[in-house]
Amino acid sequence: MAKWIYKLEEGLKLRELTFASKEAETIEQIEVCCRSLLKQLTNKDKEYHEDKIEDLLNLIAGEAETIRNNPDKITKEWDFKDIEELVNSRLSEFYDICDDCRCWVQM
Repeated sequence: MAKWIYKLEEGLKLRELTFASKEAETIEQIEVCCRSLLKQLTNKDKEYHEDKIEDLLNLIAGEAETIRNNPDKITKEWDFKDIEELVNSRLSEFYDICDDCRCWVQM
């Protein structure tokens, strides 16, 4: 069984938003979680995980705003089937990062 090094209590809100299908808020909470995780990383772990986390932050920058104000852009220009597919993709990337750096996301 994996030994968790980090813990994200902000993950509780992330799960609540996800289950409530609040897509824009979910994207924003992923950002909150990523920033919290960055603050917790040891210098050694930053070497391995900081770039991936910052890449995800750059990727999701502005997505919540697009979901709220221009959702057609997601399907017409970004080639996602719908907003749910976009959010699921971002959640998957986030949870992969958490698994890689052994971070427990509070439930």
